[in-house]
Order: sequence, then structure tokens, then C-alpha cells
Amino acid sequence: MKKQIGFAVPVLTLCLVFSFVLAERATALGLLKVDARNPRYFSDGTGKIIFLNAHTGCPFVYQDGWGMVSAPSASQLVADKVNFCRSWTWDNSRWSDSAVNGVQSNGLIRPLVFRRTGPGNALDGGLKFDLTQFDQNYFDTLRNGLVYADNNGIYVSIMLFQGYSGNMSGPWIGHYLNAANNINGINGDTNNDGDGAEIFSQNSAAVTGIQESVAKKMVDSFNDLDNIIWEVANEGPASSGPWQNHMADVIKKYESNKPKQHPVLISAYSPDASALFSGPADAIAPGASSWESSADPYAADPPPTDGSKVVILDTDHIGFTIWRDLELSMQWIWKSFTRGYNLNYQEMSGNAAAKAGGYTALYANKMNLAEMTPRGDLSSTGYALANPGVEYLVFLPGGGGAAVDLIGASGSFSVEWMNPWTGSTVSGSSVAGGGAVSFSPPFIGDAVLYLKSSSKSQSSNVCYLLDSSANIPAGFGASYNVFSSARELLLKAFCDSSAVAGNQGNSLPYFDVSFPVGNNSSNQYIYNQGYFWTGVSWSPFTFSCSNPVSNSWCVGSASYIKQMNSTELSGVNFYVAYICNWDGSSWKCGCRDSTCSINYWQLQAFKK
Repeated sequence: MKKQIGFAVPVLTLCLVFSFVLAERATALGLLKVDARNPRYFSDGTGKIIFLNAHTGCPFVYQDGWGMVSAPSASQLVADKVNFCRSWTWDNSRWSDSAVNGVQSNGLIRPLVFRRTGPGNALDGGLKFDLTQFDQNYFDTLRNGLVYADNNGIYVSIMLFQGYSGNMSGPWIGHYLNAANNINGINGDTNNDGDGAEIFSQNSAAVTGIQESVAKKMVDSFNDLDNIIWEVANEGPASSGPWQNHMADVIKKYESNKPKQHPVLISAYSPDASALFSGPADAIAPGASSWESSADPYAADPPPTDGSKVVILDTDHIGFTIWRDLELSMQWIWKSFTRGYNLNYQEMSGNAAAKAGGYTALYANKMNLAEMTPRGDLSSTGYALANPGVEYLVFLPGGGGAAVDLIGASGSFSVEWMNPWTGSTVSGSSVAGGGAVSFSPPFIGDAVLYLKSSSKSQSSNVCYLLDSSANIPAGFGASYNVFSSARELLLKAFCDSSAVAGNQGNSLPYFDVSFPVGNNSSNQYIYNQGYFWTGVSWSPFTFSCSNPVSNSWCVGSASYIKQMNSTELSGVNFYVAYICNWDGSSWKCGCRDSTCSINYWQLQAFKK
């Protein structure tokens, strides 16, 4: 049982002398960064959330002879409203002595990252590789594809290494780290068993050095592009976790001295996803514990995301042939979307399931996704994204009815139904908040329900000034989660974009400013009293919360709305809150860093 909170809230101190930098940039797609407001997603530097709706293969980034025939056309990606794909790479020039994946034994994969200069021939009959000379044709070909993708609104993960090329005896005969294939005396098969799995282990400094040189060449070649994510490897062996984490760290450190820093993705290498969640990657793509099983949790009922990482559910790592079942595919897409995942689906291009993926993208852009979190507890179906009191998106697998908890939500809500098979929408009669409401779709079968407040603004602008990149003012705790690698923002501020003239005798225009606090974790308590700085003193206010644990504490989330006139919002304002996180053995409260040796009020600054 969780320990009950018992401590004194610290005396409020004042220290508002600090500096911060607000960076602004505007490009075609925008450089991706884990969103501080909702770290389940990336944002593009303008505040826009980027929900990744993807296909596994990029048709315009390829190596001749690779045999990957499942990639759709570029026009099909656009038609499916896909905004992301993976650029597959191969590190082997040949598959085996027989046809594999449609590639005959005399068909070579080219170009590879290194030049084939000789002297001497490799096992495939071509010249041996020189691991000190990169093949610029590889990088030029890749760049052409990346620029094409950017021009078509598509982000691309650059796959640096191919696990399949090294951990099986067939492809290994064509790998440039096979000692028989290079002139540099580099032997990736350190135990000489005919398999190259050891190249993903760091047990050879020479091999790791070559791999680090590849990663750095990639950064040097493509750092100027905004539409990229670094993917360390595809399907490395189960033991490759430490090596993948090392390569992620190498990329991050090397790119830290470059003009741009891009996210790093590590995809599934073991059925146990816990190491992915605790690792250094910004985004992860976990795999099934039972591959090719429609009963596996990631296939049948994806667990809600907790906001600690950007999580991409990739059917290639769950078992792509099971998605030939269109009903399973379509329901999986909507279950995953309403549980907070980004999507990457293989073997679905152009079919009804891919179109369903496109419909999720429509709602991702329609909603204020920065404030939407998985709230299956608010729907009898268990599948819902919600910003309680403002908007709700509910999936009804199989149709039937659904009850939605609108307790604590005031005013009326518009009702929209969508058929996820056709994309057609039907408006329903508005409903009133304040209690549980039952709904029945106007058609048979799977259904999507969208509720939107008729009275609350949906166009709130980000107006907070402190995130994980800003200096923490002396004497205050962090506005973000110091215990998460994502460092998601816990204290936020949103200023409505439209002003109302006059309020309670005040002739100046005023705005509703909302202050959501917390990240919806059940292991997080929020003290229900906060303070605003008036310019002279601290003024108390009381948060509201849907999950009170006592008269003084909220669980997971709390919020407050303050009316401020245009003059008040023209300068920098401040508010503080007090948040506690349970680390498994004790409560850590009001933290400034992960040591949390002193309890502080946590500060957020905001300005219209």
C-alpha cells in the first residue's frame, strides 16, 4: 500500500531574479522536439503537436536490390495522410547463396555506406570494403530522398544500422564488418561462429569505433535538415540494449555541438520493453512479447501511455501479417490512438485500415492534442483521449453504446459521430455536462465519438515561459518532472486567444488564463493551494481536481482558471504549485533536481 503523505508545506520564499531564452523558428516542417506540455508527442518548434501517423517503409529512400517491396508510393503516403516513414538500410551487400526476399544470390545491394576499393574480392565477388572511406553515393541518394520527403510534408527516421544484417548467418556473408569483406582487418565475428551478432555488443573497440564513425558521418551529412529522427538500428539482437544506448549517447553528444539537435529513436530489440522506457532515447517503438499473436497486449489492448516517452507502436515489431485482418487493424489503430500512441503500420497501405489511420490524423489536428491524455476511466469502453471539461474523443469498438463521465464538466457539449471505416460524420444533439451521459451511435458497428465544449475556448495559446531548457530560478523548484528523462512540463499556462471587453466593472479587455498542473500519474499528488505573484505579494488560490485524495491534495492533475486583464498580462507573471512524486519508497516533493534534498514551491512564469 502506498505511504500516506505527511509533511509540512514549506514557507513560500521569493526570488524572482532569473533569465530565460525563448527560441522561435519557423520552417517547412519544423525541427522535432519532445513536447514539454504533453511528452507523448513531438512538437515542431511553433507549439504545434506532431502526431506521427506512419508507414514502415519510405519509397523514396532506398538501396538498389534491397528487396523491400512493401513500401507504398509517395502519392499513396500522401493519400493516407501519412506524415512519417522509416528509411530502411542494409549493411549487407548480399543475402545468401539462395534467393531471399526476392533478391537472387547474384543480386547485390548497393550502395552501402563504405566504398568498395579492394584490393581483393569480398565473399560476394565484388571488391572488398575500405572502412576508412565512405561511399558518398549512399549519402547523396539518402539526402535526395530526405529532401523529397520534406517537400511532401513527411518526417523520416534515418536508420543507421540494420540488426538483420548482422545477427543471421545468411546476410552476414555480405556485411562490411565481416573480416573477409574489408581491407582493414576488422572482424565483427569475434567468437568466429559465422554470425555477426557481436557487432552489437561493444566487445570490440575497433568495431564500435567504425560504428561511431558512421553515426558521426550521418550527423555531419544531415544535421541541416529538420525533418529527421535518428533511429539507431532495426531489430538488433536481444542483447543489443547497452550498445544501442551507447550509440544514442554518441549521437546526442556529437550533435550537441551542431546547430540542430534531432530526436533519437530506439526500436524493439527484446520482448521486455522496460529497458526502452528507462533508456536515453527520446522515442521508442516497443515490440510484442508474443510476436504475430493477435492476443498480445500491444496488438489487442495497448496499455495507456504514461507520458514518459514518445511511443510509436510499429506493427513491424508486433507481427505484421496479423494486420491482414482489416477489423483487427482498424480497431488497433483507434485503440492505440486513444491510448496516447503514435502509429507506424506496415502491410496496410491503401486499404481501409490505412484510411482509418488518416482519420486519426484528422482528429489529431482538430483537437488541442497538447492537453489530451488517455482517460479510459472516463468512458465505459475504456478508450478515450480527453481534456476533461473541454473535449473528449471516445472509441467504441464494435459499436453499441457508451457512457462518458462528464461529472465536473460544466456547460453544454456538441456531439459528433464518425464512422471510422468511411470517415463520414453525423452531428448529434448537444448534451449537458455535470454527470454521466449515455450515447448510442447513429449507425451499426465501430464508432468514434467526439465531444467539444460549447462554452470553453478551444484556441488557448501557450503563454508559459519556463520549460526544461530554461534555468530554474534560485529558491524555487522545477516546472518540469526532474525524475523523467522526458522532463515533461508539470506547470503550464494557456491564455485564451480571444479577449472579452469589460468584466465586473473593468473597462479593459480580459482573458481567461488556465493553469493545468501535473501529468495524470497515480503516483503524483498535488497540493490544492497555489499562489500568484501580484507584483507586491503572493496571493493564494485553490486548484480544482477531479481526483481529490483529501481536503488538501489532488491525485495526478489539478487546474485553475484566472481572469486577467490585458494590462496584467502584458508583463511577466508568476505562479507556484507544490507537487509530490512517489518513487517507490518515499515521497519527493517540490523538487529542483533528482536529488530533491530541499522542498521548494515550483515556479512557472507566463505572459500573453
